[in-house]
Amino acid sequence: MKGSSFFASLGYTKAFQVGLWSVWLCGFVLIALSLYASQRLPSSLKEQIRKPKIVVTSATKDFSTDPTKPTITIFSAPSSFSSVVGARQILAIQSWLSLSPDLTVVLFSQGPNLVSLAGALGSRVSVESNIDFTLFCFMRTSLVCALDRETYQFSILQGLPVFEDPDAPSDISFNKCHFGTKCFQNVTKVKSRLVLKVLKMGYNVLLSDVDVYWFENPLPYLHSYGPAVLVAQSDEFNLTVPINMPRRLNSGFYFARSDAETIAALERVVNHASTSTLSEQPSFYDVLCGEGGKNRLGDDRCHEPETNLTVHFLDRDLFPNGAYRELWEEPNVRSACKKRGCIILHNNWVNERKRKLERQVLSGLWEYDISRRMCSQSWHSIKLTSYH
Repeated sequence: MKGSSFFASLGYTKAFQVGLWSVWLCGFVLIALSLYASQRLPSSLKEQIRKPKIVVTSATKDFSTDPTKPTITIFSAPSSFSSVVGARQILAIQSWLSLSPDLTVVLFSQGPNLVSLAGALGSRVSVESNIDFTLFCFMRTSLVCALDRETYQFSILQGLPVFEDPDAPSDISFNKCHFGTKCFQNVTKVKSRLVLKVLKMGYNVLLSDVDVYWFENPLPYLHSYGPAVLVAQSDEFNLTVPINMPRRLNSGFYFARSDAETIAALERVVNHASTSTLSEQPSFYDVLCGEGGKNRLGDDRCHEPETNLTVHFLDRDLFPNGAYRELWEEPNVRSACKKRGCIILHNNWVNERKRKLERQVLSGLWEYDISRRMCSQSWHSIKLTSYH
């Protein structure tokens, strides 16, 4: 008993040391990023930061430097100034400016209309478009929603940004909540309710189930679709039929924007699912594409007439489901997916939780090192592709 306690303590110490090293490394990366951004600043802006502000006294009109009033410059890389988030960002900038008349704000972005917005906020707000962090910050708001206590505690130990959903069912268990069970049906409905809450807060949401493997960051591609468009994976495996056939919308991987059309449509999905005896997935299709697919457009879209939302079913070569072309049965799954240009691969269309786990691990698409309690894959090294 003492021996097991010793090893448990030793394991905790190692995990703690790894955590400290991770914090130190993150700090070093942030310092390096700051130095890089500073070097990219225009010379005029560098001079503004280096030199103290020239103060003109109204009584004497005498130009002098006042060492008691240092100039403060706040650098910010804001997201898009739209919806509720945009209003909050404007309030934040206004609150900074109210702190001191000697404070200036520099916004790093290439967003449209940002120069005119900065002008409306006053001469102390400027825009630096030569440095744009938007593309490189697609993962800055990744968040884990834990629907059970075990997942929450594990995420905390891993240092992941996590919160426990208070509305999740209380009977979730590791062995009794797999596909087809009543527990599974209730859990899926929690997901869409949570997504709707986040959308109403002004944030776009990419919902990705934990059995979806990412070969690269999918967000640049998904962002290439405009507003009032919900993009989702197709669950169709038959190669000879359209990918938007009835109830072939997979609610385990979709990207939703925080706009009026999407919010109104998803609200209808949540309401429909709340009265259904099935999981949330049929409700997504029946509401957005109409029962029997009466609102289908072509082979890869649907149009929801009441909210004016368009649903785009993603190309299966790029976003394959678990039964598409039997990719999971290939001797080298990674190589087979790479040839098709896969961005993600969903580990669905498999019976039993044990078989799903075996398929994931044996394929080599398992990025968690249980001995070190760390992810094997570095997200900083994932290929980031821009789509226009």
